Amino acid sequence: MRIGIAGVGRIGIMHARNVSATPGVTEVILLDAVPGRAAEVAAELGAASGVAVAVRAVEDLPALLAAGPAGLLVTTPTPQHAEVVGAALAARVPVLVEKPLAGDLATIRDLIRQVEASGVPVLVGFQRRFDPGIAELKQRIAGGAIG
Repeated sequence: MRIGIAGVGRIGIMHARNVSATPGVTEVILLDAVPGRAAEVAAELGAASGVAVAVRAVEDLPALLAAGPAGLLVTTPTPQHAEVVGAALAARVPVLVEKPLAGDLATIRDLIRQVEASGVPVLVGFQRRFDPGIAELKQRIAGGAIG
């Protein structure tokens, strides 16, 4: 299975490490706007995981999507989320996009309409709900102790 990761900053690197350690993943394709950053991450991952790691320029996103990866993780800066997710939807590639979906409500609503019309699976990463403090807060609110 081939997985693309657009953006390899702090969160993108975490996802790249996790994806490269996932059974069934044979190739991870990294794209980043910062020259050399994707290559550095690729060198680390390839040596540690045994999974093929490829590096593409950000401009190569359409070609990557046209090649039909099993999915795309979007960890670019927030202002780029809508554009990258939109490109994945047009290519019918499932997406996991880090929060927030976009930087403003109008763009979020438009992107939601695109997702619903496409039928392509899209997941927004809300990892904070699993943090112990947040989970406890939720339990306290649900139990009526606070809120």
